[in-house]
Amino acid sequence: MFGLLNYVGLVKNSKNREAALAYIDQTLSDEAIGPLVEFFRYSPVTKISVSDAVARDLVFKGDTLDGFKKVDWEKVAKSRSLWSEEFNKAMR
Repeated sequence: MFGLLNYVGLVKNSKNREAALAYIDQTLSDEAIGPLVEFFRYSPVTKISVSDAVARDLVFKGDTLDGFKKVDWEKVAKSRSLWSEEFNKAMR
């Protein structure tokens, strides 16, 4: 199974670097991720504790995060045009 992630990052030459870094830390905190896991049943990318009821609904959690395959973004970038063309042909 591939794990696709939402990304948050610092903008180059940010005027508010420290505030941006604090925001990133907050978005990665258990307090921010926990409610998303509980409500949407998103598999967490951190090793937070979840209830047994929630854990039953998750694809991966905790130590099983090692089962995710990382996306080879260089391969995706090189193949994107071809894949988009093939997708568009198939959808016509």
